[in-house]
Amino acid sequence: MAIKRLYDTLVGATVNVNQLYNPTRVEYGAFPFTKNGIEFTLLDGRIILNGTATADTSALGFAKIVSGHKYYRKNLKSNPFNIFSYYPLDDESIVNATGDNEYAVMTIPNGTTVTNYKYSGMIIDLTAYFGSSIADYIYSLETATAGAGVAKLKEWGFFTGEYIPYNAGTLESVEARSHVMRGFNCTNGAWTLGNISADGTLDSTRTCARASDYFRVIPNAEYCLSTQVITAQKRIVWYDSDHNFIRRDNTNSQSTIYTATAPSNASYGLWCVNYNNSDTVTENIINSLSLCVNISSDRNGEYEPYHEYSYDLGTDTLRGLFKLDSENNLYTDGDRKASDGTITRYYGTRAYQSGDESLADAITDGTTTVYKLTTPTTEQSTPFTNPQICDPDGTEEYVTENGVPVGHETRYQL
Repeated sequence: MAIKRLYDTLVGATVNVNQLYNPTRVEYGAFPFTKNGIEFTLLDGRIILNGTATADTSALGFAKIVSGHKYYRKNLKSNPFNIFSYYPLDDESIVNATGDNEYAVMTIPNGTTVTNYKYSGMIIDLTAYFGSSIADYIYSLETATAGAGVAKLKEWGFFTGEYIPYNAGTLESVEARSHVMRGFNCTNGAWTLGNISADGTLDSTRTCARASDYFRVIPNAEYCLSTQVITAQKRIVWYDSDHNFIRRDNTNSQSTIYTATAPSNASYGLWCVNYNNSDTVTENIINSLSLCVNISSDRNGEYEPYHEYSYDLGTDTLRGLFKLDSENNLYTDGDRKASDGTITRYYGTRAYQSGDESLADAITDGTTTVYKLTTPTTEQSTPFTNPQICDPDGTEEYVTENGVPVGHETRYQL
């Protein structure tokens, strides 16, 4: 186990969080309503569908957009089957607005029965969210290669979850609460009896064991599930940030190692092993497996106990802007918090003033504006530990209050 140290400084940034698809704005009026045998209700910002369609049944939703702005668009559905079709058909994409409304259509074919199916769309104004420079860059990637703009946003840590509720626009800034370092083994080994089926259903099959605790995953990263014996079939099951089931990857091979790549919208995983005999899985059996889940590397097949270190970062709000450098790398220009608790404020807040949306060093939601100060100020807050323990073969995570990715300047021990 290679333990090293890092030295950290936190850097703030602010975004204008928005999600403009409002499911209450459908052409049939207020919820609930029934059309062609399908009952449409609304729960927690999502459309819930129940019934059997007596004809092809569609519902059209709207979002107000601004011509010339760049938008991230996503269609969401809870079922694993190809029951709904959409216009536009893209699941996720970056688009340039050319009108005043964006439409999302879902269609339930005649004769289809749906039970508590959920649907919602997401339409996010990237120009308002980041400012035009970042939004235009993301759009340029998407137009050059379909999906590249979406992939870059996720690489940066944005829109990795499943659903954002309707929000006309609210400023949110970095609120780092803790810094968590995990080692080579991603899973703590806690387990329970039972299998995870191909559709995500949990059962109590007594020849299988599954993780009882989720482990954090990095989207699109390859993971290795390994055991030290060859009699266990292996499965890795992926979930989004709300712990909704995405898919199960598995092998019937008796090899000691199995690798699978996390989906682009994955945030969590569970492991599952089938001991492949008629005996009930016991603690002795699980211990003999020496189970390990790690980011795939030349160490695949090794076992290392799970270890984790968590450091409290305080409760501060750090404002600023996300910007691009000369090579289009994302960085944060904002308030800075040192480990001794000193915060240097480079950005302030004030009520919106006409023209704020056009300022180079400001971001606004139309009510409040975060702007760059002429003269920085300092204040004292709670300190945090420096240096911090880290593992070169592990992962680190900034736990936030609101999901805004945390800016930081980190020096690692070589």
